Amino acid sequence: SLTLMLNFFAVVIYYSCIIILRSMYLPYLHFFFFLMIRRPPRSTLDRSSAASDVYKRQSQDNGSSGSFGINSSNNNWKGILGGDGFYCVVDLIDSQYVYAEVYNGDYMTRINPGNPFFDKNSIGSPEERGLWSSPMVMSPADKYTLFTGRRNLFSVNPSIGVWKKYTPNVAGYVSCIGLSKHTINDLCVGGSDGSVKFSTDLGNTWGNSIGIPTRYMTDLKYDPLIPDRVYAVCTGYNSGHVFVSNDKGKNFTNISRKLPDVPFNSVEIDPNNNKHIFVGTDVGVFVSIDEGLSWNSFNNGLPNVRVTDLRIHKLTKQLYCATFGRSMWRTSITDESLPQSSVNKLENIVNDIIIMDVVPNPIKNLFKILYSSATSGNLKLDIRDVNGKLVIQKVMENTEIGINSKTIKLLDLPNGNYFLTIYDGKVTSKMLCIKIEN
Repeated sequence: SLTLMLNFFAVVIYYSCIIILRSMYLPYLHFFFFLMIRRPPRSTLDRSSAASDVYKRQSQDNGSSGSFGINSSNNNWKGILGGDGFYCVVDLIDSQYVYAEVYNGDYMTRINPGNPFFDKNSIGSPEERGLWSSPMVMSPADKYTLFTGRRNLFSVNPSIGVWKKYTPNVAGYVSCIGLSKHTINDLCVGGSDGSVKFSTDLGNTWGNSIGIPTRYMTDLKYDPLIPDRVYAVCTGYNSGHVFVSNDKGKNFTNISRKLPDVPFNSVEIDPNNNKHIFVGTDVGVFVSIDEGLSWNSFNNGLPNVRVTDLRIHKLTKQLYCATFGRSMWRTSITDESLPQSSVNKLENIVNDIIIMDVVPNPIKNLFKILYSSATSGNLKLDIRDVNGKLVIQKVMENTEIGINSKTIKLLDLPNGNYFLTIYDGKVTSKMLCIKIEN
């Protein structure tokens, strides 16, 4: 019994120290976690449309954190909900309140982080569990109805707390939700099964969208200025990834052009100029300034990293970017900050060669390499073993300026780790480690 008592007091003292340290150094601790976290469930962000800033981010095992107030995107991050952090939404009427959730959409909570007693109230959860990261969006039309996706779609007025169920008949789970700012009646949902459903009567009836590939849907956004226009992006390979509908989601057209064949995670339309479209991908950010007729890389110092979410602050004309493991970034999107249009061609991508992705990795005998080049012509691909010995050299014929994709066959290469580079005669790419598993 004495041992049990000693263990009990040791645990109490340990957690008391943790609470004291967190209260003294909370902003610094959360900023540190924000920079260091490597595998968030999904890094998403939301922010207030007001002049005073409200940012949110989520991370695995370190909960959801926010940064609040004027010029808040510096070091004053505050934890708002523990556990695994997922979607967060800023209240569109009163931005001092935030909605947050944990895994599968459980424990949905309305929080006032500015309250000295840390006001936190559960708003309940729908009768179903959702994806590991369940989408949550507040209607920009009425500014108080909160929507979340499970196998079905649900909405709630948080001040009342009664959930309403909609049945869009998605075969899998609802993976993203698009809501119009022009009317609460127009909405659409994307599914983990690759389907998109749309409604023009607040979910009473649903239609099947046409023109979308069967890929996991990651984001849906209504145009802020044109009520009938909706944009959609999806993950996966060997298909288009950016689509637009001009009839409220009934028919979609592929506007991917020569964008890279990689997963796309988010789309955002500039509310000051809706010709400007931004997309977040597994290899950074791309922008179109002509409604998708052409695209350019728009990384502006951003690391070569997966971009999971994008938001635009209308008043300051800033684009905010959440990444997978490399924190949050922002950049100006004034007209003079954006690259100029080039029809159907990605130009001025880089001043060197960048290997953007190798799929799959580990490799068996066939892989696809995605790379960008500032020169055209025939480039060389070198593969070396761990001792630096050249084991394979391939010619990358007909490389174009911009982003390229090539399929490479490997035969009779022993299992193990290797290093891959691309060379154009003057410039060599950074080395990428690959693994062979036959």
